[in-house]
Amino acid sequence: MAEIEAIDPSEEEPLPNLTKKELKELERRKNKNRKKKESKKKKILRTTIAEDGGRNSDSGIDRSSPSSDDDNVEVIYVGKPLELDPNDPNYQYFSKVFESFK
Repeated sequence: MAEIEAIDPSEEEPLPNLTKKELKELERRKNKNRKKKESKKKKILRTTIAEDGGRNSDSGIDRSSPSSDDDNVEVIYVGKPLELDPNDPNYQYFSKVFESFK
């Protein structure tokens, strides 16, 4: 049996029976999709850099000189109860959100 090659739509040659308007529209779509992909990559890159940088700068921890004394430290988070008014219309919504993060 003959092997079937996968055809990549970006590598397809335009059909000769397309009008100039249709060719222009295809080119516009290709460029639009290419720009979308590039912007998504940039956005992901920015968010990962921001998360990494934000974690290190906000935590106040110097990662360059780790000490062996801190290796066995256990941290317990004790959240104090929130002071929300039960009569507030958004009380139920916020209480569910806060409970999900506990």
